[in-house]
Amino acid sequence: MSRFKIGYFGGTFDPPHLGHLTLARKALEQMGLDQVLWVLTPLSPIKHKMFATLEQRTKMVELVVSDEDCFELSRVDLDRMPPYYSVETAKIIRQKYQEPIELYCILGADSLKYLPKWYHHKELVLDRLDGIIVADRPGVTIDMEDLNHEVPGIEKRLKRIIMPEIDISSANIREAISAGKDISSKVTTPVYELIQDEAIY
Repeated sequence: MSRFKIGYFGGTFDPPHLGHLTLARKALEQMGLDQVLWVLTPLSPIKHKMFATLEQRTKMVELVVSDEDCFELSRVDLDRMPPYYSVETAKIIRQKYQEPIELYCILGADSLKYLPKWYHHKELVLDRLDGIIVADRPGVTIDMEDLNHEVPGIEKRLKRIIMPEIDISSANIREAISAGKDISSKVTTPVYELIQDEAIY
C-alpha cells in the first residue's frame, strides 16, 4: 500500500499571494501529493520583522486554502514556542500521523539557495524529509556544485516542478500597497478584500 504523500509549504505569508498558490497547486499536481500543508510561521528565524499581525496572516492563509480540497492550514508552528526551525517542524508533522508518511518540503528556488544557512539543514534534508520539491524563480540561479558541497546528497532529493514564471513577492506587494498601487492581480480576491477592509499594509 502506498504511503500518504504530504508536502508542507512553510512561510510567514505576509501576505500569501498567487505565486504561493500556484507553487502549491503545481507541487500537488506534478508530484502526486495527497495533501499540502500550509505551515504558517509566526516569525521566521531569518526574517526579523512581520508587517501583518499573526491573526491577520492566519485569516489570509485560511482564505487561500478554504476552496482547495487538498490544502490545509497547519498549526504546527502556531501551537509551539519559537524558534521555528524546519527540522523540528518536519519532526512534529511526522509525529501527528499514526501511519508512516512520505514528507516533502515545498520551496521556491530563492529559498533553496539559502538552505545551507538553515538550522541543522543536513538532518532536515537527509533524515527528516523524503525529498524537496522546488520550483525555479525568476532571476534566481542555484549553483548545484556548491549546494551539493554544503549538503551532500541533496541533488538526489530534489524534485523539480514546472510552473509559469510568476514574478511576485510579498515584499513587492507591500511596497506596491504603500505606493498606492493596485495589487488585486497578485493575490486572491478574498485576500485582496481582507487587505482592503482591514487596511493591513
